[in-house]
Amino acid sequence: MSGLAANSNVIYISSNSQLKCYRAYPLPTMTTKTTYLTYPAGQIYSTRDIAFEDNYDAGVIWVANGYPGKPVQAINTAGTCVDYVASSVIPSAYGLTFDDEGYLWVSSCSDNTIYKVNVFETALENSTWGSIKAIASSSNR
Repeated sequence: MSGLAANSNVIYISSNSQLKCYRAYPLPTMTTKTTYLTYPAGQIYSTRDIAFEDNYDAGVIWVANGYPGKPVQAINTAGTCVDYVASSVIPSAYGLTFDDEGYLWVSSCSDNTIYKVNVFETALENSTWGSIKAIASSSNR
């Protein structure tokens, strides 16, 4: 297991070794488990964490991973990358979560920074890095 995300009475479980994300429900019994999506071959590896946001787009899981150039990717249930944050904006990603306002929070060990990402802004590429802000850094404490 390489990541967990929850949504009301559903839990999403990421498997690094199987390159899949599973959906288990209902909580707390989790009597049903199905494959929710398969990560795109060659585009996702070394998954570290996942996050699910209800209002972004139905069926999309955000993945923190070790893929060069795209450390954060949004993968839909068809197994396609539909959005991403480039490594020129966030150098690496290890932890992900969404807050109640819909912001994606990303932890980066390579620069000891927590990033706040507005996924509803525009495409999250280098040209729109203004929507991504460094919130806290261990070197500033």
